[in-house]
Amino acid sequence: MPMIPSRIRVARERAGLSQRDLAARAGVSENTVQRAESGANQPSVQTLWQIAYALQVKLDDLFVDGSENTPDLVAPPPGNVATRPR
Repeated sequence: MPMIPSRIRVARERAGLSQRDLAARAGVSENTVQRAESGANQPSVQTLWQIAYALQVKLDDLFVDGSENTPDLVAPPPGNVATRPR
């Protein structure tokens, strides 16, 4: 998953969010976001879902460069996720 950290960071910066803001929206710790962006860990699929949802991007946007044709759907992550009104 070498490109995922940079894609998370770029998406977060495009959204105008700090790491703290992203963590709060995604329902994860700020440390989780920092480690995901630095590549210090490999986030679980659940965590990636939460981050993608908070960033309002498709999960596969974190895996592919966007040149593939994929549906433009932003589905909520499975399970119980803390969400805040936008």
